[in-house]
Amino acid sequence: MTKPETIYVCGVQNDHDLPKKIIDELRKKHESVEEIKSSVVTFKNGEQKAVIETSVRGKDIALISTMEDPIDTEVLRLVFYIDALRRSGAARISVVLPYYYYERQDKTTDSRESINASLLGKMYELAGMSHLTSVHLHNNAIEGFMSVPVDKIGTKKLFWDYLKKYLESQGETLNPEEWVICSPDEGAVKEGRTFAKKVGTGNAAFSKYRSGPNEIEHMEFFGDVTGKRVFMYDDMIDTGSTAVKAGNALIEKHGAKEVIMAASHALLNGEAPEILQNSKFTKVFVTDSLYIAPEKKFEKLEVVSLAPMLAQVIINSKLGESIRQENW
Repeated sequence: MTKPETIYVCGVQNDHDLPKKIIDELRKKHESVEEIKSSVVTFKNGEQKAVIETSVRGKDIALISTMEDPIDTEVLRLVFYIDALRRSGAARISVVLPYYYYERQDKTTDSRESINASLLGKMYELAGMSHLTSVHLHNNAIEGFMSVPVDKIGTKKLFWDYLKKYLESQGETLNPEEWVICSPDEGAVKEGRTFAKKVGTGNAAFSKYRSGPNEIEHMEFFGDVTGKRVFMYDDMIDTGSTAVKAGNALIEKHGAKEVIMAASHALLNGEAPEILQNSKFTKVFVTDSLYIAPEKKFEKLEVVSLAPMLAQVIINSKLGESIRQENW
């Protein structure tokens, strides 16, 4: 019998438990998984150093990095981990980065400014990254900032499957004809239309004009949600104000029966937890791509773990198999 190929995996050390969950899932799904032990040394002046405690020479490493505040410290920690693995002789470093920090800084506006999404990609690559896997990029063009292969993992299937389970827990079944997929802005219209076609629902969208970061000056709505239940899908929830404004309008102005919000990345900054809890959303689905502190959690929040999906993606990538069937 052929011995299964060993998957070597390392989690960047912080308070987030997603790397551990992914490693646990890998062990359930694959016969041979070896965790690379590591630690972070923090000096009194705030400097940090990544230390790899297990031999990685000649090995293909899946490096899992999830981030929390302060984000700049976390970004540098990832760079230090990649560099430490490279200097320790790793043959290949495949970074699994569920949330790509600074991804909204993917272009310039009217001022002289840095394009940080591009800069960080180059930093990871220069440090020694061989491959990147990330979840629901704000702009797929970020892939072009790097010369290494990039796998962009979607969450629509994950959330749609979770919606089915949630409705079953309420004694209901999911009837696509009752639902409309709503895109929160014009940038997601094409994606929302494809999503709706795949699951057999109606489709609607908002068009937004921003007067500044996190500030919406005007919103227009396209579609028909009268008497329908709405599944509104976005890449992230930051302050929550834009999502709540759209969700409340769907019910108050456009006649929707119910709105469930789903967002891949839960930044939940400022008063977002309170704003979302007091909104007309029935539930707010998010993933655990980011560490969600206890004070940011609220009754309507439902956290869907990425661990099973990302574990399967790591396995398929290691075995040279397609990952398209795992997400859309």
